[in-house]
Parts: sequence; C-alpha cells; structure tokens
Amino acid sequence: MAMQPSLGPTGRIINTEPTPAKTTTVTTKTTKTTMTATKGGTYQQRRPRRASPSVALSVDGYQCTRSIAPASSPSRKSPAHPRYLVPSTRPSTPEQQVLREQCLLLLPRVGFPFAPFTHATMNKSTLDNISVFLAELIGTGLLVMLGCMGCVSGIGHTPSHFELAINFGLIVMIIVQVFGCVSGSHLNPAVTAAAWVYELVSTKMALAYAAAQCIGAFMGYGVLKMLTPATVFGKALENEGAGFCVTQPNTAITTLQAVGVEFVATMVLVLVCCGVWDPRNAKHHDSVALKFGFTVGALAVAAGPYTGASMNPARSLGPVLWNGVYNAHWVYWVGPLSAAFLTAFAYKAVFRREVPVEQLNHEMAALNTDKSNV
Repeated sequence: MAMQPSLGPTGRIINTEPTPAKTTTVTTKTTKTTMTATKGGTYQQRRPRRASPSVALSVDGYQCTRSIAPASSPSRKSPAHPRYLVPSTRPSTPEQQVLREQCLLLLPRVGFPFAPFTHATMNKSTLDNISVFLAELIGTGLLVMLGCMGCVSGIGHTPSHFELAINFGLIVMIIVQVFGCVSGSHLNPAVTAAAWVYELVSTKMALAYAAAQCIGAFMGYGVLKMLTPATVFGKALENEGAGFCVTQPNTAITTLQAVGVEFVATMVLVLVCCGVWDPRNAKHHDSVALKFGFTVGALAVAAGPYTGASMNPARSLGPVLWNGVYNAHWVYWVGPLSAAFLTAFAYKAVFRREVPVEQLNHEMAALNTDKSNV
C-alpha cells in the first residue's frame, strides 16, 4: 500500500518513503571485481564477467598460477559454464583479505592441476625414474632373449653367421623403436658410460641404467631357457665348452687381440651414438632405430668371427651367469667400457659443437598467437 504524504510544520508535503541506501564501490586492483555495500556495511557481489586463470611457465617448464586474471569480455567461443578465477599465491592486500574472508573471491571447484615445482625436484620424478629402469630392464632382456633365440640350432635349423648378425641388428632396431622415447634404449653399459661422459645422464642414473641392463640380461636368458628344450643348452655346453650363446674369443687370436677387436667395434658404435646425440643433429632423429639396427648388424658381421662381437658387457654377462663359464669374460668388460669412455671424451672434445639458441622474435610471436580467445 502506498504511504500517504504528510504535512510538516511549515506546511510542506514530506515524502515518507525510505531513501535508497548509499552504495560504495570497492574495486580490487588484481581482480577488478566490483562490490557494492549498503549503508549498513553488508557487501553484495555483482556478477563478474567471465575470466580465465592467469597461467605462466616456471623455469622447469611446468605451468603454475601467477595471479587472478582480470575480467575480460566474454568470447563467442567461450563455454556455456562460467569460468572460475584461481586465487593467487602471492601475499594479498588488506582489501583482498577482507573479500576472501567474506567469501567474495571465487575459488575453483577442483584443485588446479598444475603446481610450481623447483628445478631440482622435477628434473626427474620418481615415476619417470621407475619407467626408465623398467625400460632398460625389459629392453635388455628382450635383446638377450630374442637375440640368442636366433642362435638356436638344435631344433631343425642351423642359422648362418650372417643370419645371426642380422637377427641381433633387427632386434636392436625393434627395441630402440619401442623404448627409445622412454630411456633412450641404451641396452648396453658401454653406451650408458658414453652418455655419462657426454653429460646426458647423472652418475646415479648411469648406475641405475647399468644395474637394470645386467638384471635384464640375466632375466632374458632365463626366460629363453624356459622356452627352449634343455637338450639345446646341453649340446652347446658339451660341444663348445662355454655354453649356448656365450661370447668367447676365437682360439686363433690372443686375448689382447680380442680386447682390441671389442675396443674397435665398440668405438664405432659409440661414434654413432655421439653423432646422434650431437646438438647439430637434434632435428634428424626420425630414423634412429634403423641407424642403430644396421650399425649393430654390420659390426656383428665384421667382428663376429673374432670375438662374437658382443660390444655389450651386459649381453655377455647374462649367458655367463647361467652357464658358469667365465673364461676370458673380462675381455667383454675392459674392451667395450674403455672404448666407450675414450671415444665419448674424444668426440666431445674434438667434434661436438653447440648450436646457437635462436632469439625469439616477440613481434612474430605476437602475430602467431592463438586468436581464439580474443
């Protein structure tokens, strides 16, 4: 019901309707969120415009929230549901603290998936280290199992030397293609030693690589014994004296000559690795698996009759542990490892060159930015 006007002492009509409350506007510098307060001090929130979280890249490449994004005009491509502002981790101003206490700052419905991490803690996470260890263990196990499986000659087929060499090369190609993106597919303590000299892996990771490779070689040969008739291993141990798929120097050469052959073969393999790791070759990794497969196959064809062309201490260790024959086994550690250290150091000192970093053109970057949210 409308209120009747009343007369005052002077005879003028007095309006008895309540006067609207004065409003004050509080605008924060960060969010630009406008708040209205009645005369009694009760804040009321105006509906903010859509805004997206302000996200920046930290030094280690991970995304983290930096501040509350200022409100912007809605885009035609914006989703139907409202976007939520992400609170800043920086010290807030007194005005922001008051608004936060009164629940006037919007909070995310779910936790923001990206959090800032330091370079030291996120260089390699625990899950990444476990996956690298498993990749080297499984990869080296497959190398020994499938490679030695191609050498089986007591079940109806006797493979030639060329078939043995090509088999090992193709197996390396398969494993590098599968696990190259996980751990680099070293599969070889000598390659890991070269990577350590080349500063691609830390000392702890190099030891983890070597341990995974030796364990994988032992397990791979064990799986092969489970899948192959026992007569094959018995005949090989009786005829050859060393056991099935055990690398031994040829009796026609001396031990020092065997070390030299393993040194030269591993040197060529490490040179290929250093060429692939060279910064100038960073954009030519489309056929790395094929390159390593043919490299191992070619070296096995050439050096196989001399020493078996192991070039891999772990590959020689697995069969030896199962057969218990350690004659001249040190040859397959001294030759490959010495070649790995010396060759990687020489390539790094003489041939490696750093690629200059391209300067970012900010004007071109601004022209190429995504205009979807504009």
